[in-house]
Amino acid sequence: MLSKIKLEVLENKKLVEYWAPYHKDATTKIDSIYNDDQFTKNFIQDKLILFKTIFTRQTILGRFPNNDAWDIAKSHPLIVNLDYDQLLVLSKIYNQQKSTFKPIPKVSELILSIDFNSPENAKLNLEKLRNYMNEINSRELLLLEYYNEADKILNLQNIK
Repeated sequence: MLSKIKLEVLENKKLVEYWAPYHKDATTKIDSIYNDDQFTKNFIQDKLILFKTIFTRQTILGRFPNNDAWDIAKSHPLIVNLDYDQLLVLSKIYNQQKSTFKPIPKVSELILSIDFNSPENAKLNLEKLRNYMNEINSRELLLLEYYNEADKILNLQNIK
């Protein structure tokens, strides 16, 4: 049971390590264009300019971290045999994973909204997008800290 959780945590860590710099870069780019009036004018004319400028991977997140092994373990009687520190770090990780990517549907809804780049809402929507992306990235950084803590407690480096 623990080896499956370790594998899942390791895979999730790699996934977040891949996406976190991209989300940080997207946030930085949004910050730099937010006050650029020419960009705003171009954005109002064609919202695809935002995707060409910000989302270079053509998406916000390829897939979400998995929690299947953890969900199975929580309902298994052997979970009581896990060390307290292991349970604590795993609980922190999986709770943080759940909250980290909550803004993704909001980002999708915002981007797909009809008035996303309308003249009266373009600036406000860019600000909302910036805030969502910043929230995601901040939560990813905390999640990475939890993964590093788990690395010490669960010895993830020795997983095959």
